[in-house]
Amino acid sequence: MKRLCALLDLEVVTESGEGLGRAFDFQGDLQASSLKLTGIFVGRSGLRERLGASRARHKGSGDVIPWDSVVRIRAGKIVVRDDAAPPS
Repeated sequence: MKRLCALLDLEVVTESGEGLGRAFDFQGDLQASSLKLTGIFVGRSGLRERLGASRARHKGSGDVIPWDSVVRIRAGKIVVRDDAAPPS
């Protein structure tokens, strides 16, 4: 099990190697006794989210990669499916 803070600032890349930015913040749903991760904020809008400067704090705001797109976490990188890249 990893701590969420250990994932902050990791590089996020697709399976084919495309760099998507750093993991600046995370999105989640607070449930009865746990937090279920739902997304990773990356890129400039991810940094704005981390600093609290984002205008909208909901699903679909900024460059959010769905958490269920994560394939693996290793070697200082979060690897996501190729189709997970946010639209440009």
